[in-house]
Amino acid sequence: MDLATKLNPRRLGFSPKMAAIVGAIIEHDYGARDGKGGQLGPLSITSDGFVIAQSSAHETGAFIGEASDLERNLQALLSTANLTEDEAAEWNRLYRKNVTDWRA
Repeated sequence: MDLATKLNPRRLGFSPKMAAIVGAIIEHDYGARDGKGGQLGPLSITSDGFVIAQSSAHETGAFIGEASDLERNLQALLSTANLTEDEAAEWNRLYRKNVTDWRA
Protein backbone atom coordinates (compact mmCIF):
# COMPACT_ATOMS: atom_id res chain seq x y z
CA MET A 1 0.00 0.00 0.00
CA ASP A 2 1.46 3.38 -0.95
CA LEU A 3 1.64 6.46 1.31
CA ALA A 4 -1.35 8.21 -0.27
CA THR A 5 -3.53 5.14 0.24
CA LYS A 6 -2.38 4.61 3.83
CA LEU A 7 -3.00 8.28 4.67
CA ASN A 8 -6.34 8.57 2.85
CA PRO A 9 -8.45 10.39 5.45
CA ARG A 10 -11.72 9.04 4.11
CA ARG A 11 -10.46 5.45 4.41
CA LEU A 12 -9.50 6.20 8.02
CA GLY A 13 -12.85 7.80 8.92
CA PHE A 14 -11.88 11.48 8.65
CA SER A 15 -13.74 14.27 6.85
CA PRO A 16 -13.47 15.44 3.23
CA LYS A 17 -11.86 18.64 4.59
CA MET A 18 -9.10 16.52 6.11
CA ALA A 19 -8.71 14.75 2.75
CA ALA A 20 -8.17 18.13 1.07
CA ILE A 21 -5.60 19.14 3.71
CA VAL A 22 -3.67 15.87 3.69
CA GLY A 23 -3.77 15.86 -0.10
CA ALA A 24 -2.22 19.33 -0.12
CA ILE A 25 0.52 18.23 2.25
CA ILE A 26 1.47 15.06 0.37
CA GLU A 27 0.74 16.51 -3.09
CA HIS A 28 -2.01 14.00 -3.84
CA ASP A 29 -5.48 14.67 -5.22
CA TYR A 30 -8.09 12.81 -3.17
CA GLY A 31 -10.83 14.66 -5.06
CA ALA A 32 -11.77 16.81 -2.06
CA ARG A 33 -12.22 20.53 -2.68
CA ASP A 34 -12.52 23.67 -0.56
CA GLY A 35 -15.78 25.59 -0.17
CA LYS A 36 -15.30 27.39 -3.48
CA GLY A 37 -14.44 24.25 -5.44
CA GLY A 38 -10.67 24.64 -5.45
CA GLN A 39 -7.97 22.11 -4.78
CA LEU A 40 -5.81 23.07 -1.82
CA GLY A 41 -2.09 23.68 -2.19
CA PRO A 42 0.70 24.41 0.29
CA LEU A 43 -0.33 25.52 3.76
CA SER A 44 0.91 28.34 5.98
CA ILE A 45 0.57 28.59 9.74
CA THR A 46 0.35 32.26 10.60
CA SER A 47 2.28 33.86 13.44
CA ASP A 48 -0.93 33.97 15.48
CA GLY A 49 -1.64 30.24 15.03
CA PHE A 50 -4.12 30.00 12.17
CA VAL A 51 -3.83 27.90 9.03
CA ILE A 52 -4.41 29.10 5.50
CA ALA A 53 -3.83 27.23 2.25
CA GLN A 54 -3.37 28.10 -1.37
CA SER A 55 -6.43 27.25 -3.45
CA SER A 56 -6.88 26.76 -7.16
CA ALA A 57 -10.32 28.44 -6.90
CA HIS A 58 -9.26 31.83 -5.56
CA GLU A 59 -6.02 33.74 -5.22
CA THR A 60 -6.58 34.79 -1.61
CA GLY A 61 -6.42 31.17 -0.46
CA ALA A 62 -8.59 29.22 1.94
CA PHE A 63 -8.90 29.60 5.69
CA ILE A 64 -8.47 26.18 7.34
CA GLY A 65 -8.74 26.92 11.06
CA GLU A 66 -6.54 26.88 14.15
CA ALA A 67 -3.11 25.27 13.98
CA SER A 68 -3.73 23.44 17.26
CA ASP A 69 -6.79 21.72 15.75
CA LEU A 70 -4.86 20.80 12.61
CA GLU A 71 -1.95 19.40 14.62
CA ARG A 72 -4.28 17.35 16.84
CA ASN A 73 -6.16 15.95 13.84
CA LEU A 74 -2.97 15.15 11.92
CA GLN A 75 -1.58 13.34 14.96
CA ALA A 76 -4.76 11.25 15.19
CA LEU A 77 -4.60 10.46 11.48
CA LEU A 78 -0.93 9.50 11.61
CA SER A 79 -1.39 7.22 14.60
CA THR A 80 -4.34 5.53 12.87
CA ALA A 81 -2.39 5.06 9.62
CA ASN A 82 0.43 3.04 11.26
CA LEU A 83 3.19 4.30 8.97
CA THR A 84 6.49 2.50 8.58
CA GLU A 85 9.71 4.39 9.37
CA ASP A 86 10.26 5.12 5.68
CA GLU A 87 6.67 6.31 5.23
CA ALA A 88 6.93 8.52 8.33
CA ALA A 89 10.16 10.00 6.98
CA GLU A 90 8.45 10.72 3.64
CA TRP A 91 5.49 12.32 5.48
CA ASN A 92 7.89 14.54 7.46
CA ARG A 93 9.73 15.55 4.28
CA LEU A 94 6.50 16.48 2.50
CA TYR A 95 5.16 18.29 5.57
CA ARG A 96 8.32 20.43 5.79
CA LYS A 97 8.09 21.13 2.06
CA ASN A 98 4.39 22.05 1.95
CA VAL A 99 3.65 23.59 5.36
CA THR A 100 5.31 26.87 6.32
CA ASP A 101 5.07 27.65 10.03
CA TRP A 102 5.47 31.36 10.80
CA ARG A 103 5.08 30.99 14.56
CA ALA A 104 8.13 32.05 16.58
